Amino acid sequence: MQQKRFALKEVSRVGKPLTEMAKELNISPSSLYRWKREFDPNRSNTREKYIARQLENHLCKVSEERKILLRALQILACELNEQVSLSHLNK
Repeated sequence: MQQKRFALKEVSRVGKPLTEMAKELNISPSSLYRWKREFDPNRSNTREKYIARQLENHLCKVSEERKILLRALQILACELNEQVSLSHLNK
């Protein structure tokens, strides 16, 4: 972990191309590119984006279901009130 951070700081500090810095630090260029992607704070993990999208979709679905259930409850409450009113009239 320490080696990765040091290598990335050197790349930023010196300003040389990654391939050149990889050679100087005796690291494979592909490793250095991968480390850069891993430690880039502006880049979100693809899996995290996928999970966030799934959760957003699920939240929308559940919110819509909740609205439908609340509407059904209102309708049932009105029907129950009507039945109670009619039963009082029959007495």
